[in-house]
Amino acid sequence: MAHARRDRPELPTDDAQPPTQVWPIWRDGVVVDWHVVRNEAIDPASLSPRTREALAMAGAWSDLDWDQMLDYLDRIRQESKPTPPIEDL
Repeated sequence: MAHARRDRPELPTDDAQPPTQVWPIWRDGVVVDWHVVRNEAIDPASLSPRTREALAMAGAWSDLDWDQMLDYLDRIRQESKPTPPIEDL
């Protein structure tokens, strides 16, 4: 019994900068591409303005005290009324 051959895209190779992580991207049971991660510095100027803005937001709360923030979030949770049961679906 012969098995159908599934063509896979070639895994990108770069001897100068080997990948640190490689994940196949599957679609309908077939590898259609690869997600390759390399440890290399990225020039922020090469990123789109939207990407730079999103990355800048990642550190926006780094100056906050973690314990205070958890207490605040817990207080919000305790003071909020629970959602009533949904009976009509």
